[in-house]
Amino acid sequence: MKQRISANVDQSDIAKVSVGDEALAVISEYGNYKGTVTTINPVTQANSRSSVTYQVTITLEGDISGLDSNLTASVYLGLNNVDEMLEETEKPENAGERSGNAPERRKDERKMEE
Repeated sequence: MKQRISANVDQSDIAKVSVGDEALAVISEYGNYKGTVTTINPVTQANSRSSVTYQVTITLEGDISGLDSNLTASVYLGLNNVDEMLEETEKPENAGERSGNAPERRKDERKMEE
């Protein structure tokens, strides 16, 4: 079973996102997961008169057996090296901290799907 995250990406950022891009999903109390952008819906979604977004689907990799549906995740796109960031955040001395490598973009509160 694959876990997917649906993220809404602002129209000003969507040109920087491509299918196959790496992503980092941070799920509170569950950990950090590497993922890949698998789809970008070309149909826009308007949340208000001034906010236009595109739905992007990220498929998670690795051991996801402990994850439930309908969790909230912070999704980071446009990162240089997701594997390196995962290693940094898994070190015991960094518990509770994020790596110093700041992502270019951050998208919060994304719904997980099975």
